[in-house]
Amino acid sequence: MSKLLNHLRDRLGVVSLAALALFCVSLLMLVLLVRPLESRLSDQERRIHEQSRANRSQGIRNIDPRTQLNSFYGYFNREEDISDWLAKLYGAATASGIDFGAAKYRMTSPGGRLNRYQISIPVSGSHAQIQRFIGGAVADIPVISLDQMTLRRKRAADARLEAELAFTLYLLKP
Repeated sequence: MSKLLNHLRDRLGVVSLAALALFCVSLLMLVLLVRPLESRLSDQERRIHEQSRANRSQGIRNIDPRTQLNSFYGYFNREEDISDWLAKLYGAATASGIDFGAAKYRMTSPGGRLNRYQISIPVSGSHAQIQRFIGGAVADIPVISLDQMTLRRKRAADARLEAELAFTLYLLKP
């Protein structure tokens, strides 16, 4: 066997022999690893497709659109009023450690069954504090969305950011 390897090395060179060995290892990996994984993947994709088709045929077609719409609006039917939600927003700001100015909010009431309270809050703090505030607000207040965030830094080296955050709070009309 060593005579054969020596003969191949002399004939092909070390680089060609290494390339041949690498090719053999790649072929072995293809047969032993990649093909079985591809097979498992296609089996799982087939099962997901069958489950998805079964789910669609079982219930989604049987639900009345009016029921779906009422269920959607039911999500916004909360016991808390605007002052409770604003207190939770204040609590999230306090818990995150940010500095915040006076918030401005106004109610818009376009067509539909929801009142929208647009809330604008100037805050300042580190990036992590602002992120923690936004995450806490969205977690504590399930009927709020962050619509816009404007970040400013006085100097590039400053760790402190000034931000203007625009939220919308959605409440069911009485």
